[in-house]
Amino acid sequence: MQTSGGKFRFGVYEVNLASGELRKQGTLLRLQEQPFQILVALLEKPGEVVTRDELIRRLWHDGTVVDFDRGLNAAVTRLRQVLSDTAESPRFVETVARRGYRFIAPIEGLNTLQPPPASPGIAVEEAPVPPSNTNLRPKLWLALVVISLIAGPAAWLALHKEPIAKTPPVVALPLTSEPGTEGGVSFSPDGTQIVYSWDQENRVSHVFVRQVGLGDPVRLTSSDAEEYSPVWSRDGRHIAFLRTLNENQLALIVSTVLGGMEREITKLYAGLAKGSPSVRHQIDWAANGKHLIVAASEERAGLEGLLDVNIETGEKHWLAKPPKAFSEGVSNDPAVSPDGRTLAFVKSTSVYKREIFLMPLSNGVPDQSKAHQLTSEALALHPTWTRDGKEIVFVSSDALWRIQAKPGSKPALILTQQDRILYPAISSGNRLAFTKTFADVNVWRQQVNAGNDHPPPAPLISFTSFEQSAEYSPDGSKIALQSTRSGKNEIWVCDGDGTRCTQITTTKGFAGSPQWSPDGNQIAFDSDAEGHFDVYTIAATGGPPRRLTSHVSDNAAPTWSRDGNWIYFLSTRSGRNEIWKLPSKGGPEIQVTRNGGMMALESPDGKYLYYSNGDGKGKLSRSLTDGTGETLVLEAVNGRAFAVTKDRIIYLNLEENGTSSLRSFDIATGKDSRIAVLRKHLFNGISLSPDGRYAIYSQVDNQGADLMMIENFR
Repeated sequence: MQTSGGKFRFGVYEVNLASGELRKQGTLLRLQEQPFQILVALLEKPGEVVTRDELIRRLWHDGTVVDFDRGLNAAVTRLRQVLSDTAESPRFVETVARRGYRFIAPIEGLNTLQPPPASPGIAVEEAPVPPSNTNLRPKLWLALVVISLIAGPAAWLALHKEPIAKTPPVVALPLTSEPGTEGGVSFSPDGTQIVYSWDQENRVSHVFVRQVGLGDPVRLTSSDAEEYSPVWSRDGRHIAFLRTLNENQLALIVSTVLGGMEREITKLYAGLAKGSPSVRHQIDWAANGKHLIVAASEERAGLEGLLDVNIETGEKHWLAKPPKAFSEGVSNDPAVSPDGRTLAFVKSTSVYKREIFLMPLSNGVPDQSKAHQLTSEALALHPTWTRDGKEIVFVSSDALWRIQAKPGSKPALILTQQDRILYPAISSGNRLAFTKTFADVNVWRQQVNAGNDHPPPAPLISFTSFEQSAEYSPDGSKIALQSTRSGKNEIWVCDGDGTRCTQITTTKGFAGSPQWSPDGNQIAFDSDAEGHFDVYTIAATGGPPRRLTSHVSDNAAPTWSRDGNWIYFLSTRSGRNEIWKLPSKGGPEIQVTRNGGMMALESPDGKYLYYSNGDGKGKLSRSLTDGTGETLVLEAVNGRAFAVTKDRIIYLNLEENGTSSLRSFDIATGKDSRIAVLRKHLFNGISLSPDGRYAIYSQVDNQGADLMMIENFR
């Protein structure tokens, strides 16, 4: 290759220093200045370590006040995303622990490499070509990540199944790449514009409109409130979206496409599934353009159903009424077929079981007697119709799938990637867009026995991946955790100070929820290696795992009895989440709870069982170990995030203002006190050190989402 003017190539990428451009197979990519400067610094010293200090000096002038380490981490993550690279299996940028980074791929034309221009105009618009996929830059989970009943369970239970059928390979390229969270995309009827939510670097989410491939986004609204789930009307004249009024109430808004004229149609209750609003999709237009179908709740913080709203009168009626219990079926993700005759939606009967259903519509009235289940994927989400109305595109196992909209159909794989995929949308011009989320989830430590003067929390285990469900060993010398640093969820064991981490499982699918045996010799965990979740044990030093559960249902979240003779676990075999137990050496599986249960911990004396309920409302109950004598202990425990000592319960609670707090509940007196306010989204469990000094938990330190697009989708 000729490399005049500072032009060179590695892999399918080409860099032009004179113009400050990065291209992939000729397509101009959008890369910000700091990631570009890091790329050039690495290319100047191929195969050599470029230290973090060198990069920091290059990116920030003297006198700049900024969190350099976090800023550098974010810039490297951004560079890897654009290069579709990963820290765990690098092809281009390798991390050298505690030192810096190294460029490891062959480079053509290196002899012409010159220092980059001082300010190379990096933020270049892409040509009107589609998006590229990247690696899991862990986010929302989720908030968005999502999160609560969307991102949390999806991050915990994402299924990695073998594809049933494959369509020809497709390529997704970036549609947007601004900082922050972009999501909930909807196309204009002619496919030339999109509307979406964007929080502009994790501030409040608002609604934006932009041309596909050209120009800058234009904000549609002027409100200070959070706005999300925008959907373009079928005639192209209006955009509907949701606006947050307070913690529990939403306004359904319809605006003209050019903005400036909007109307509040009605007020609604928000459901339990909060997640990251920027990436959620809760609305669709009826074919006649006079009605909107919205996922909403009947009460404050209740479960979701599907509501039909007349936009002219504000009149409302339920198409799928919110259930009283999660096991009866929560309904959301509405999608109306192009001819308006069928409603596709997701029905969830547990955090492990979410499937797409089809329900006939006649003049907007559902025929629920003819509703039928379309998918059997265990976690099928976010349906959208193809333009001819013959197929549905949906998300499962962090991949895009398609399935014919008729009973007995089998799904075919469209696209898979390491990042989490959400909410596909299809245009009339055969463009398929979707939201790609990323999050960096790390383990933090908080001192909990310092009286009323607790120091701030500090990071303990940090990596550019999901690090969650961390658990101290009985002697405190080790920490087991669930991590994606190998490319997928596996169990790792680290020293108690967070160093010297070693992978101990290598499964065919997902492995998570590690729990130490009382003697510290074994770890129980859950995995979907056999197609559904089961409980396994493995030696703490690694080796072949042993499967304990055998029922054809999801069995997860194992914990040990204090004497090590039993393992408690969640099972869906009764049709809802309940606590079961079985001998730790294997044997009959026995039901313990009858009113719902998600995760159970025995009291230190082995007399009682504390467990969070299974309906997502955050209650913590206590019973004898056989399930009798159930009483309510706490009203607001965040999922599996609690730990029990002989005299208190340390737990995480979601506050009314959206932050979380680490709290202490005195079992004898009932006194409840706050230890610390945690301002970032939290993931899964909490663990106490054996001496009671520290609590460890996972939080989302960096999160975001971009929009991706596939051209000429067929």
